[in-house]
Amino acid sequence: MEKAGDILKRFFQKSNIDFSSNFYSFFRSWSHIAGEDLSAHSDVVDINNNTVIVEVDHPGWMQMLQMNQKSLLREIKKMYPELHIKEIRFRLRVKEKEKGREKIRAESQEKRADDLEFKQILERLRALARKPDVDTEHEK
Repeated sequence: MEKAGDILKRFFQKSNIDFSSNFYSFFRSWSHIAGEDLSAHSDVVDINNNTVIVEVDHPGWMQMLQMNQKSLLREIKKMYPELHIKEIRFRLRVKEKEKGREKIRAESQEKRADDLEFKQILERLRALARKPDVDTEHEK
């Protein structure tokens, strides 16, 4: 089976994109650019329209990255001028556990809504069962 890196390398060569090695080098160098602490809690996930997209694992670390945004951008431009990076955007990483919790919460809310509807139907049935039968009273 062919490695993804080999496929991408061929693609970039055929496309005459000469910065491919710098592109991948940039992704690998995030720990050097951001530093050990910040990079331990963040990952470069994309470069889109001259913007670096960085996912962060906690709002506190996102704030730290935002406070260092200008120096990070300066370092990126210095190390990789050929990538023409103009901006860095940070977004909070949604963990799989949190996705699972959100799904459970949504299902639980649906179940409660179904339970409420079912209870309302039962209450109407009970109310109908308590009403005297009109036909039965006329027969007496």
